[in-house]
Amino acid sequence: MLADLLFPTALLLVSFLFLFHGLVLLLAPDKYISTLARDQTTIRLVRKRPVQYGQRFTGFFLTAGILWIFTVPAIERILHLISAHGVSGDGNVSPGNTRWDLLAVAIGEVLLGYFMISWPKKWVEALFVRDKEKLQDPATRRIWTLYIQLAGLYFSVFSLLLFVDFAKSLR
Repeated sequence: MLADLLFPTALLLVSFLFLFHGLVLLLAPDKYISTLARDQTTIRLVRKRPVQYGQRFTGFFLTAGILWIFTVPAIERILHLISAHGVSGDGNVSPGNTRWDLLAVAIGEVLLGYFMISWPKKWVEALFVRDKEKLQDPATRRIWTLYIQLAGLYFSVFSLLLFVDFAKSLR
């Protein structure tokens, strides 16, 4: 059963990361990652911050689309598999077929999650390499630090599922 849960769980975790992008665009579009070219500069001549309807509109439809297309079906699939097999289902893993690829991917994901959780500042600086001015805002730094740490947590959790599936293949 765990092998059947890998894809829906990964889909759910990735959809949560993209939901974060949609919600940032919807609620705080000025805190989003810069999309300007490297050598292009901007001049702002307005005193009030713009409402940025286009980015908020994009954020709303991105959030609604990810919820409808990816998140809800992944949750339904996980709940269906759990109710059909129960929590302690053995799945389709046959003994004698050790899945070393699962171990390699799980170790890589644990390391990636560890680095993302331990040093989020470097990852955030890499996100805002085009617009260093946005990093001066503490709210922007906090939002994207949280994003990087959540992504690291998701990688770590997903790697645990792969470790368990690898351990089942050892039997």
